[in-house]
Amino acid sequence: MNTEQQNELLFLVFVLVVTLSIQLPILNAWPFITDENLYALIIAEQMDGKMLVPTLFGYEALWKPPLFFWVYADAASVLYPLLDLPIEGYFRLPTIFFGILSAWALYYLLKALQVQEKLRYITLILYVLMPLVIYTNNSVLMDTMAHFFILLSLLFYVKKDWPSHRFLAAGILVMLAFFTKFLLAAMAPLLAVGYFFLEDRKTLRHPLFLLSLLAIPLSLGLHYVLVNDPENFTMLYATDMIGNFTRHGSDGSTVLAKLVHSAQGLFFVAGVWLFLSFFGLLKYWKTNRFLAFWYLLIAIPIFTAGFRPWYFLPLAPAIAYFSAMALTGVKEGIRIDRFAVFGALLFLLSSTILAQLFFWTLLDSAAEHKRMGEMMVGKGNMLLFGNYWIGTIAYKVLNERLETGTYNDFGWMVVAPQSFTESPRDYIEDYYRENPDINDENINRIYWKYEEEIFRKRTNVTNFDYAVIAGEYELLDDAGTVMYNSSAVQVIQLNN
Repeated sequence: MNTEQQNELLFLVFVLVVTLSIQLPILNAWPFITDENLYALIIAEQMDGKMLVPTLFGYEALWKPPLFFWVYADAASVLYPLLDLPIEGYFRLPTIFFGILSAWALYYLLKALQVQEKLRYITLILYVLMPLVIYTNNSVLMDTMAHFFILLSLLFYVKKDWPSHRFLAAGILVMLAFFTKFLLAAMAPLLAVGYFFLEDRKTLRHPLFLLSLLAIPLSLGLHYVLVNDPENFTMLYATDMIGNFTRHGSDGSTVLAKLVHSAQGLFFVAGVWLFLSFFGLLKYWKTNRFLAFWYLLIAIPIFTAGFRPWYFLPLAPAIAYFSAMALTGVKEGIRIDRFAVFGALLFLLSSTILAQLFFWTLLDSAAEHKRMGEMMVGKGNMLLFGNYWIGTIAYKVLNERLETGTYNDFGWMVVAPQSFTESPRDYIEDYYRENPDINDENINRIYWKYEEEIFRKRTNVTNFDYAVIAGEYELLDDAGTVMYNSSAVQVIQLNN
């Protein structure tokens, strides 16, 4: 092992230590937020037995690919008996692992792109310290695992000293990314085409490279066979994915609102670095045109993310690179002077403060969901009615599974208030009362058409002992004992 390889190994171990030093102390620092609740429930269900199409309470969850849930289910099955952790830890630890692998893959990708050694080191340090990366890599989200496959696929694409069969390996990695987070996988072939267009156009005509570009169409075809339901397959891609660009409506104001929400989410978790990297891009884009192209793809999540900043994770490497360029420059080599060190520390502090503000916007609601779920642990015959409070269900079901290996059956009605005028009382008394607007069969529709959908989960419970009413409904204090009441939710122990 030569000196350069020894330095690389020491640096990658340093990245490992820094990442673990940041991630492990905050592993359970906050409750499951937004989609984490849903994914943890699906993972737990896959622990009972792998399915080609993931399930949620026995319903096929067509809008989510299986690979992420298989891997995390196996990891949780190993971690459950080995470690005594709060419930969040069992599901978040695998993400930290994939985050470390992603950082290492990024290092070798930057090396393959002929980025100078010191600049590689600085870029990777800024990358692992970016709040966007820290948050996403400490969450039960598909993005980190998919990001790893994308970075590894790009490494195979651009490593010119490897034989051309590497393109086939790159295509296989794209397929793995697809079955982790569907069309996000298209980022890899899109970047690969951009790279060879800018650096080596004749490779664009190489048969094996062209064959690798079939990875996405082949994955789509395979997924169509797995779903075996043309109507839902069409709705999945037309409504849940392509429709992401216009989900909030087609009029100008709603599109503008989505752009604002995307910008807000990005600002909180990467805004300081984005500001710095933008100046780096303007001044140094010619030093690496491919990374400049990569940076410009930020336009895609700006139009699709909404207030889901983890959608910007695929852009973090380019943001980190141009931030490093802005801090160090390129004249007479990379300069790590007092200005660069002071500037980096200042931007790290500022970005940490902004990230904390982001968490404050989410934690109150997430904490209440967790509190309600833990309150209902062990209590059978529960009905959750109203707004989509998946967090309450997650903490109830996951804790019961951890304690007993199973969970108490419950009723669940997701109701869009603007499309529903009946009282929760009616369904407490008769859960299966007739209503042609209620969907009992397709859980996917509450994620595709929430604003117009009423979903009722199948249950064997015929007489409810507890009701959790989420939303602005009359207080049902005459129906039983009020266990909890806030502006967002009420919990009633019912008179029977």
